[in-house]
Amino acid sequence: MKNIILSVFFAILLNQGNAQTKYINIFHLNDIHGRIDNLPRIKFIIDSITKTDGGYTIILNAGDMFSGNPYVDKYAEPGYPIIDLLNMLPLTATTIGNHEFDYGISTLNKRIRQAKFPFLASNIKNADSTLLFTPGFITLKPYKKFNICLIGVTQTGVNGYPDSHPDKVKGLVFTPGTEILSTLKKSKKQQLCIVLSHMGIEMDTAFSNQNDFPDLIIGGHSHEKLEKPYQGKYFPVLQAGSYAKYLGYYRYTLDKNKIVAEDYKFLPIKSGGNEDKAMLEKVAEYKNAPQFNEVIADVKADINGVNQLGTFMAMAYLKECGADISVQNSGGVRTRTLKTGPLQLVKVFELDPFDNPLVIAEMSQDEIISLIMQSIKIEGDYDLIPAGFKYKIVRDETGKVKNIELDFGNTKPNKGGRFRVALNSYVFFSYPEKSKKIKYTDTGITSNDALIRYFKSIKTITPCEVMIPENVSGKEY
Repeated sequence: MKNIILSVFFAILLNQGNAQTKYINIFHLNDIHGRIDNLPRIKFIIDSITKTDGGYTIILNAGDMFSGNPYVDKYAEPGYPIIDLLNMLPLTATTIGNHEFDYGISTLNKRIRQAKFPFLASNIKNADSTLLFTPGFITLKPYKKFNICLIGVTQTGVNGYPDSHPDKVKGLVFTPGTEILSTLKKSKKQQLCIVLSHMGIEMDTAFSNQNDFPDLIIGGHSHEKLEKPYQGKYFPVLQAGSYAKYLGYYRYTLDKNKIVAEDYKFLPIKSGGNEDKAMLEKVAEYKNAPQFNEVIADVKADINGVNQLGTFMAMAYLKECGADISVQNSGGVRTRTLKTGPLQLVKVFELDPFDNPLVIAEMSQDEIISLIMQSIKIEGDYDLIPAGFKYKIVRDETGKVKNIELDFGNTKPNKGGRFRVALNSYVFFSYPEKSKKIKYTDTGITSNDALIRYFKSIKTITPCEVMIPENVSGKEY
């Protein structure tokens, strides 16, 4: 009898100890870029894990949910489908990525109001307080006396604003995210502080080795596939690739409201598995848009790589704008191949999701060199893909850029020594350091317009000659 009483006593103690053990489950994505096909599978996985593991679950995104899928970008209300689906997930919070501005501030505000989750950005200020409705941070209270602080920071580029069209961020003031974060400390009321960062892997990892705040960075922007957390000197950094191809799962174990263990799983999202039925039906509804299936040309052989695809884009600008020469930035080339067979309209929108207005700038040779030099400053190497001329970057023995060699062939400048250069307005207003002094004309044509007209006019598409000697990376940020 005594042994039975002791057994019951120890069982009660054990159960009381287990009652003190709690869990925080953090699922994270980044740089979805409108890719909605995997979201039903992701929801099924999250629901299944949560049901099995228990605990308090939050689902986070580290920016750039827009730009990259015509079913999202070309919807009657741009961006509406991805917000609708993330509401179903349900997403807990996101930070603002540079591509969240691609539809303009007015449309971004509509999507913020549509969302059932907050857009966080602590390093954005409104010159006009009515411009953008977004908090810098929120606090979650999963358990009594255990609070989680979520903070968002967006990316800033060499021009002091995110890598988006400058017209799309007018009226907003940006501070580098690291400047904001370096001033913050965890309060006594905050047991866990997580930053949703769209600054990129290099800045995130450097910050984790220099600062003891926050407890965790969940990053985006650089599309880094970190299968294991990067363990900085002070805290870990996570990033889950891009396009919803991967899902990160970070799990905290708490004992008496103290973090006693951390675990991480990196989950590739493979096709063919179980999916959430309601979300799958919603995805099918958004993709049932017959206008995207119009055939506009015939691809006779696969067109592969950023150089080839970017050259076709530049040639389209050259012909449709009636310019002397043209350029296309590699980062604006968002697919890597056009497969042999009928070319559907949807493939043009995938290649060029930004649909920027095209301008003709009257530029001297020195101004063209300055434009190329600025592109190298931004990307580090070949970036601008030309049509109608060639150029070569000449470096010294240390790798420093020594000169830019231009070859215009038979193309001659006008009497004033200037060439009519066709380029998208993002490049024109973001790249040249002295663009305000360069005379330009708005063509009234967008990059999508030019591509569609050009492909329809040539009817058949075969690989073309490229005008730069090296491949460009076409980094997608």
